[in-house]
Amino acid sequence: IQRCKSSKNNNPAKTPLNREQWRKVIKEAGELGIFVF
Repeated sequence: IQRCKSSKNNNPAKTPLNREQWRKVIKEAGELGIFVF
């Protein structure tokens, strides 16, 4: 249970982000060639 809870809290996808933040993350990820979704 603790492990799952920890994973949720550490998962960026579970963190509420506005469109500007998501665009920044996606842009940076795209530049690095990394996609974590």
